Parts: sequence; C-alpha cells; structure tokens
Amino acid sequence: MTGLYAGDHQYPYSVNHVYDYEFKMISALDFDLIIFHPYRPMVQYCADANLTDLLATAWPILNDSFRSDACLLYPPYLIAIACIFMAGTLQDRDMRDWIASLKIETQDVIDATQHLTAMYNAPAPIRLAATHLDVINNKLQSHFGSKIQNIPAPISKKPPSSSRPKSHARN
Repeated sequence: MTGLYAGDHQYPYSVNHVYDYEFKMISALDFDLIIFHPYRPMVQYCADANLTDLLATAWPILNDSFRSDACLLYPPYLIAIACIFMAGTLQDRDMRDWIASLKIETQDVIDATQHLTAMYNAPAPIRLAATHLDVINNKLQSHFGSKIQNIPAPISKKPPSSSRPKSHARN
C-alpha cells in the first residue's frame, strides 16, 4: 500500500484556508458555540432566596461542573439550582421548600444533581469526599424518594499513585 500518503506531498490548501472556512462550516451545520454560564443565575437565586451564605460552598461545585458535560446537557439555571441544592445539603439544610418555591420540575433538579454527584464519583479526585457524596445522595433519596431512579454509588477505591502501567514479570 504505497503511494497513499507521501510526507512531502503539497496540499493545495494552507492552514489559513482551513481557518477561513472553519466557521463557515460550523455555521452551515447550524452549530451553536455559545455556552451560557450558570454563575449569574446562581448568584441571583441565592440573593432572591436569602441564601447568600451558600455561595461559598456552591461556587466550587459550579466550577467543578465544567469538568463534565453538564453545561452541554442542562440549562444554566438548572446547574445553578443543583449546585445550590448540593451546597445546602452539605450544610445540613432542608432545601425542599426552596426547590418547591421555584415551580420547576423536581425531576430536572434530581437529574442535574445526580449528574454532578456522578462527576465526583469519577476516579480523578476533585474536592468532595465520599462522605459528602453519601450525604447528598441520602438527602436526595429522603427528599424525593420515589423520583430517584439510580443514584450513583461513591467509588471507594483510591486513584492509582502513578499513571504509568505496572510492569509484570514474564515467566
């Protein structure tokens, strides 16, 4: 299979051509590259409900949410609500009345919260300990019991100390 690709072959297009047509292709495919951040809704929800003391706990959770695909799956207001719910739960608050006052579908909040807690169950350590995940999952279960379908269990294993694979001796 020779002749398929020659390293010294000159293509008729330069890197600048690719740059020039990249956005034209994205536009033609109707892709939307704008992602709205949930920071503003989170601050507004906390201010409106007099929950500003939860911002210090909810903010790192929101920062961590960008390590997942949550911003592509859920609207910003829902991510903000899930982060505030998690922060309130970590501070032993009953957040049911607040969520009920928002007049949104509780299943949406549950889904977003489970998605964020699953992020902390990933092998890479972030900020929340497994005990904090248990608290959040238990509160979800006790508050919304029948609506919870599958709460991810925390991973109890520690991540490997090295990213290199261990060498095995051959016999």
